[in-house]
Amino acid sequence: MAAEGWEPSTNFLIAFFVAWMLGFGFVCHRLWAGYKKRKGIKDNGSE
Repeated sequence: MAAEGWEPSTNFLIAFFVAWMLGFGFVCHRLWAGYKKRKGIKDNGSE
């Protein structure tokens, strides 16, 4: 049940923040993978 003071904008900001964090984590993961690949570091056999 949503409180009377619960505004859609707050809901949107929370959803946006979560999506941004997920995107940020994905980008960091890709950058780190690319960095290790350039350095030739083995990633414990995982692709």
